[in-house]
Amino acid sequence: MAFKDKLAYLKNNRKLISRLIKNYVLILIKNKKRLRTVELALTYNCQCNCEHCYAKSIKKKRKKLSLKGLKKVIEDCVDLGAIHFLLTGGEPLLYEGFSDLCKFISSRGTILTIATNALLLNKKRIKKIKEAGVDFIEISLDYPDKRHDKFRNRAGCFENAIKSLEICKEEGVLAGINAVVTNEKIIDGTILDIIKLAKKMRVPMGLCFPTNNGGWLNKNVILNKENWKKALALIKKHNINICENNNYIKNGCFAGQEKINVNIYGDVMPCPYIQMVYGNVFKEDLRNIYENMSKDPSLNKFDNSFCLPAYNRKFIECYRKLKS
Repeated sequence: MAFKDKLAYLKNNRKLISRLIKNYVLILIKNKKRLRTVELALTYNCQCNCEHCYAKSIKKKRKKLSLKGLKKVIEDCVDLGAIHFLLTGGEPLLYEGFSDLCKFISSRGTILTIATNALLLNKKRIKKIKEAGVDFIEISLDYPDKRHDKFRNRAGCFENAIKSLEICKEEGVLAGINAVVTNEKIIDGTILDIIKLAKKMRVPMGLCFPTNNGGWLNKNVILNKENWKKALALIKKHNINICENNNYIKNGCFAGQEKINVNIYGDVMPCPYIQMVYGNVFKEDLRNIYENMSKDPSLNKFDNSFCLPAYNRKFIECYRKLKS
C-alpha cells in the first residue's frame, strides 16, 4: 500500500490518531507491549478448494463465537491497542453478520481490511462494504491468468478478481492483490507476471510466504535461500507490501506480540500460519492469553527478521515436530 494511502487513514480518522499516539507513548516511554493487528477468521467455509489453504488443518465441528462474542473479542483487542483488523476465513463474506461486524470495528478508531477470493464481490456489494467502513479489500490471486481458477478448483475466480479490482477503483475503494510467493513461481516468472499485472492495473501488491500448514503441512514448500534472496529483491524493487513491514517500531515478524489471530472457535494463535493455540476466549480472558503468548520464548528466541514459519529454519523444525 502506498504511503499516501496510509496517510489517508489518519487524515480521515481522528480517533485512530489519538489511539496511535497513546500506543506509541506506552511503547516508547512505558515499555509496554501493544497489539497492532488482529486477524479474525470469521468462518472456514469457502467456495474454493485451494491446494495451499491453511484452514484445512483448523476447520472442525466446534462451538462458534456468536456476533456478540466476536464484538467482545474486538473490544478486548482494542483495549490491548489493536489499530488494524483483518477479516479472513475461509471466505469472510460468507459470514452472516459481516456488515454489522464491519461497522462495529470501523467505529472503534481502527483500520479495517478484508481478505477475499472476490467471488461474492460486485458493484452493489462493494458499495455496501464501503458503507460498512472497510478501508481496504485484499484480493487473493495465485496466477495472472485462468490458471488461477484451476489452482482454486473454481471457475470464474480470475475473472471476478480482475473485475472486482476495476469496480473498486471506480467506487473509490482501496483494493489490491495478494499472492503467495513459491519456489516454482519465482523460477517460472509467475510472481513477476502477477507484479506486472498489479502495476498495469495500478493497484497495490502484497506478498506472503509459503508455510507448512493445511494442504502444505507435509510438503517441501519453504523457499530455498536463493529464492528468498530473489523474493526480497522483488519486494524491494517493486515496493511490495509484506506483513513484516507494518510494525510500530521496526520491521520483522512480531506474531504473538504485535499481531494475533482469533478464529471463530475462540482459539487465540500468534498468526494463522503459526497454529499454536495459547488459549480460548470461551474459557479465559483474552488479556491473559495475549500476555502469556507475548512472553513465550518459543516465539521470542528466534531470529524474526522475516516470517518465522516461512523463514527461520530452526523455528520451522520445531514447528514441524509440534504439528506431526
